Amino acid sequence: MTFWSTDLQAGGGKDPKRKFRFTVEFPGLLGTTDAVQNLDGVTSMSDGIVWYAKSVTKPAMTISETDHTFLDKKFYFPGRVEWSPVTLTLVDPADPLKGQDAVRQMNQLIETAGYKMFNNSNDLATMSKSKAAQALGSVVINQLNGDGVVIESWSLKNPFIKDMKFGDLDYTGDELVELSLELRYDWAECTIGEKTFHGTSS
Repeated sequence: MTFWSTDLQAGGGKDPKRKFRFTVEFPGLLGTTDAVQNLDGVTSMSDGIVWYAKSVTKPAMTISETDHTFLDKKFYFPGRVEWSPVTLTLVDPADPLKGQDAVRQMNQLIETAGYKMFNNSNDLATMSKSKAAQALGSVVINQLNGDGVVIESWSLKNPFIKDMKFGDLDYTGDELVELSLELRYDWAECTIGEKTFHGTSS
């Protein structure tokens, strides 16, 4: 019997997953890989959940294909698996004194990943994948149920920032300023209950 025609009060129904029931754990964005100190000298650590996340895309994969033609017939074979980038949209909290300014954190992420303005000809350090992945830390997308319990979790492996947008300004609008990050990663692990799907060929 379908969930919408089941007697929910009897405990037999199932509540479908809802888009708004999610959290994003992104310690690098919140500065939780390092303590954040405000101008009053107060040091704090975040719990890793980005409370100002507006939307996020779940991981997605594409399996390439190749074909072989024999006479008048064509046969298809699966090829490589490629994971698509994840896009995270944020609203920008205006509280830089407490380290909760998304633009500030995004710039710090890029600096930690190794990007520097070319103002010192003797400093030849550049970005690297290892530094970029360490700057982000673990990135986890959680799907919640109605009780706030995680029922589906996606963990991005070796993520780094591929694209960063700081939003638009407009005198005629009063909308919240939105920022966006596009994250590239090698693969994603999905955990549902006690089962983890590793998303690799191993």
